[in-house]
Amino acid sequence: MSEVNAKSQIVAPGELYKTRWWAVGQLDLICKKIDAVNAEWSKDWLANGENHLTQAALASASPRKQEILADWRQVSGAGAQTFWMQIPSRHLEHLQHAMFTASGSASISSNSKGVIGKSVASQAWEEYLGKLTDLLSPAQIDISAGVPPQNLFKAWSGAVQLEIQWCGVKLVLVLNQACVEHLLGPDVLAEDENKRRLLRTAPTSKLLSIAQAVQHKKVRVRVELSSCDIELGNLQQIQVGDVIPLPHGLEQPLQVKFASGEALCLAFLGTRATKKAIEVLAPSSAIKA
Repeated sequence: MSEVNAKSQIVAPGELYKTRWWAVGQLDLICKKIDAVNAEWSKDWLANGENHLTQAALASASPRKQEILADWRQVSGAGAQTFWMQIPSRHLEHLQHAMFTASGSASISSNSKGVIGKSVASQAWEEYLGKLTDLLSPAQIDISAGVPPQNLFKAWSGAVQLEIQWCGVKLVLVLNQACVEHLLGPDVLAEDENKRRLLRTAPTSKLLSIAQAVQHKKVRVRVELSSCDIELGNLQQIQVGDVIPLPHGLEQPLQVKFASGEALCLAFLGTRATKKAIEVLAPSSAIKA
C-alpha cells in the first residue's frame, strides 16, 4: 500500500484565546511527529493510489457549543500527561471509503461495506488510536469520555490544540502542557529554557515619559510676514532690485507656524551673532484670527 504524503502546517492562533506558550519551531516539531505517525499508519492501511493529505494545525479557540456535544475521548497517562480527542460520529465509514474505494480487488470491494469491511476499518482505527496514544502518552493509565476543560484554552495555559484532516473527517486533539512537554522532549525544553533565561537577564531600555522621548526630535517651522496683493501688470514688469512694500508694520510681530500651517507663536525678527533670529513673544493661543 502507498504511503501518505503527510505535511504539517501551522495556522495563526484565533482571536478569542491565544496560547503563545510555545514557539513556532516547537509547534512545527509537534506537527512533524504527528505526521510521522499518520504516514506510518497510512502506509499499512490505506489502499493503493490514495493520497490523503494530513494537516496538523495549531488552534487556540475553545470548542464551540455544538462541538462539545460530539464524542470526546480523554486519555490520561503518567506524570499528568493528558490529551483529549474528538471522534466524528461517522469516522469508520470514511475510513472504509478511504481503504477500499481505490482497491482493484472486486472481492474486497464487494465486502467493503459489509461485516468484513467494518471489521477491518475498526481494526485499522484502533491501531491508529494506539499509535497516537503511544506517541502522546506512552504510559497510558486511563481512557474515558471527557471534554477538555475550558481553562486549557486561556492564554499561557501551555495547551496545544491540533486539527488533523484524516480520511475525509477532522480529528481534533487537545494536549495539556505535560503532554506537550513529553512530546517535545528534554533537549528541546532545555534549549527553550536557556533562551528564556537569556531574555530575562538581557538589559532592557529605561522607560521614558513622552516629553523625554520626543525632546530630541526635530520639527520644521517657518516665519511669515503679512501677505500683500500685486497687480498682474506690475508682477510681469518686476525686476531685480525692485522694492515691494508690505502691509506688515515694524511694530507688528511675525507669525511662527509649523510646516503644516498650524500657528505656533508670535515673534519679533532680530539677529544672533551673524544670523537672523526671532524672539518669541507669545504662544499660539495669543494669536487673533
